Amino acid sequence: MNTKWSEKLISLIEVLEEQLAALGVSDARSSAQRVAVEVLDRAIGGDGCYMPRSSKIKAFLRDESIWTEFNGYNKEALARKYDVSVRYIEILTAKRTRNNLG
Repeated sequence: MNTKWSEKLISLIEVLEEQLAALGVSDARSSAQRVAVEVLDRAIGGDGCYMPRSSKIKAFLRDESIWTEFNGYNKEALARKYDVSVRYIEILTAKRTRNNLG
């Protein structure tokens, strides 16, 4: 059975195995399989799910970090840390503030 989801699962396991092996985890293949099943079950649990390319995921995670670290007074420091403009920080935090209030 070579369905699209099984191909994606095999790819996920291969990437996890590679990363776990690089970290020195013994029996990386078995560990990768267990981790993949657990993560998919807990996070997705049978629902269909679109995952964008890594550049979009990294930008999303960066923005989440910026929002978490933002204290109202550290726009410049965050802009330097995350290599974005101060204006980007202002737009992001304004948008998130509006969404949290409304």
